[in-house]
Amino acid sequence: MASNFVNAIYKEEAHDRLWIGTRNGFSCYDLARRTYRNYLSPAQPSHTAGTDVLALAQTADGTLWVGTINQGLWQLRRPGTAREQLVPCTRPAGVPQGSVESLAEDRYGTVWAASLAQGLRRYGPDGRAELPTDQSMFLLYDRPHDVLWASTRDAGLLKLRVLPDSLVLLRQFVANPNGVDGLSVSYTWPLLLDRAGTLWIGTIGGGPHRSAATATPAEA
Repeated sequence: MASNFVNAIYKEEAHDRLWIGTRNGFSCYDLARRTYRNYLSPAQPSHTAGTDVLALAQTADGTLWVGTINQGLWQLRRPGTAREQLVPCTRPAGVPQGSVESLAEDRYGTVWAASLAQGLRRYGPDGRAELPTDQSMFLLYDRPHDVLWASTRDAGLLKLRVLPDSLVLLRQFVANPNGVDGLSVSYTWPLLLDRAGTLWIGTIGGGPHRSAATATPAEA
């Protein structure tokens, strides 16, 4: 494996393999053969040595998107085939060129990239989404309800509706410890939606919160 320091894990069910993001590139682990292939690590001289990989996401066409620290966004096209190609994403679509914290694909096939330095950006011709923050941390797309949740470092939790040509802010949840639907702190990070429809919200300094995804966060 590229490194024992693991930042992200994604399972590709169709091919029974794990994609593992590390501090030294990322690896593909074939669960049946128990073999590794490494990418963006010093073992591949043509790649960026020692790239710290934070986020992994696979789109419907099979492309693996790779978010990194200080090396922007990458695509692994046609993974596992003879035509496999690892390429960096270019600037025109408003893609973060620094650190990418999290990735998500919406129902329209748009890839959203969260960045502490540049906020939330979409991989598409419209570039950056206008939001009340420039420090996005984590993304979660709730496909049944067509809602994109975005945790932030400075603006609490954002509930967003994705449209073909725009992004609508449905609601913003910030620190309000005494409120029925308030967060204990505004610094939110990991998000998880379970099978029961409960949205779990991790915070920095305020512990975990939970909420029905269709209603309001956040029940401490």
